[in-house]
Amino acid sequence: MVRPEILGAALDCVGYPPFAQGTGVIALLGTMEARIGREVRAGERLVAVGWPLGSSGRKLFSASALLSADEVVASARATWITVPGP
Repeated sequence: MVRPEILGAALDCVGYPPFAQGTGVIALLGTMEARIGREVRAGERLVAVGWPLGSSGRKLFSASALLSADEVVASARATWITVPGP
């Protein structure tokens, strides 16, 4: 079985604010709340997706999920804090 912290890492990576990718904006993870619906077997094929939820000042909000062919296996919501440039 895949350990929960590995699933959390996958949710974290795709949850990086999609609207910040490729823009030069740097954001650090502030908080992330995840829900794991079931155990995942090593080698199981899943799709990882992330999408923006909005922003407020320096805070960026996103969600992410790990999907099998027929269910949401795990999901998360995250708050990211942008880092001011030099």
